[in-house]
Amino acid sequence: MDTFTQLVGERIRLAREGAGLSQEKLTQALGFNDRQTLSTIELGQRRVSAEELVCFAKALGQSVDYFTDPYRVAGADAFSYRAKRTTAAELRAFEVKAGSLIAAQRRFQELLSRPTSPAQPQIAMLTPQASLDFAALQGERCAAAWHLGDAPALRLREAAAKNLGVVVLHVDAPRTISGAACRLADGAYVLINRAEPAARRNFDLGHELFHILTWDKMPPPRVDQISEEGEPGAKRPKVEKLADAFTAGLLMPSATVQNRWAQRGDQALAEWLSANARDLGVSHLALYWRLVNLRLIKSDADLLRRVDRLRSDAVESRPALYSADFVRDLHTLITEGLVTVRRVLTLLDLDEDELKGVFTSYQMKPPFDL
Repeated sequence: MDTFTQLVGERIRLAREGAGLSQEKLTQALGFNDRQTLSTIELGQRRVSAEELVCFAKALGQSVDYFTDPYRVAGADAFSYRAKRTTAAELRAFEVKAGSLIAAQRRFQELLSRPTSPAQPQIAMLTPQASLDFAALQGERCAAAWHLGDAPALRLREAAAKNLGVVVLHVDAPRTISGAACRLADGAYVLINRAEPAARRNFDLGHELFHILTWDKMPPPRVDQISEEGEPGAKRPKVEKLADAFTAGLLMPSATVQNRWAQRGDQALAEWLSANARDLGVSHLALYWRLVNLRLIKSDADLLRRVDRLRSDAVESRPALYSADFVRDLHTLITEGLVTVRRVLTLLDLDEDELKGVFTSYQMKPPFDL
């Protein structure tokens, strides 16, 4: 089986499933003699002729490029977003860019002879019936299993790649979109808006990892209209509350928080929250709600308002675009002539100066001079 035949077969299967058609119905629509013909095509065991490909495109309501372009993401309900009052148009525009970026990353791995694995890790014990406390406990157990230490947020991105094979990329996104998870048959991706404060980026990453790890049993909604990290939200779907609880346990393990609380002494709560939120890489409110949920303090309306006004006055710099691994691979691909600079500029929606800036942000000399 060659790679192109497998690609076309996979795209035909995805388009058929997305259209809600059985193999029998599509077989009839295309005039094949039996379902086995379609089955061998979808398995990548039989080539599709140009004429047949046009017929597939018409029957499934897709362009021919959908089936043949390796720089495209195909798959129904592959994305889930965390957003604040975003519009459908903003989501569509961002999804096009995100899909192109993810498809490029997948294709780059193929060109570098790094096959992706269809085996994706899942947390089997978490179900829609789980309690929020149980979800938080699973987050704590993940932090321990991944050896994230006393400040898990600082090592989480590296652990996501090393332990889960999840690709985490910092991207430019509309201010209304905080992050996105993309789960495909052979890979998982998390995109984080690099313009967000560090505490928000950390919480978004933990939240999206929850969705990656529970996608099969609890497919996330397309859009999660978010509030502040860790804050209860009565109107949000249960899966999103579970994701927040998991992330709270992941980034703020109970033992860590309790040890820090025990050392508080006579320090004012606001001062304690500021110092420890900064150390843990979380927001003041996220840490406040963690204290409440651990029964270390009681929620109080006046106190909550005062905590809500706490903000870090530190000036934060944006992280570099994408990731060091992604940019390093891109450098290799261009240097070895496996992909053209023009193609990269189109795929990443960058101009020449912006692409040069991407390389220099990771202390790499741009491998081209147009």
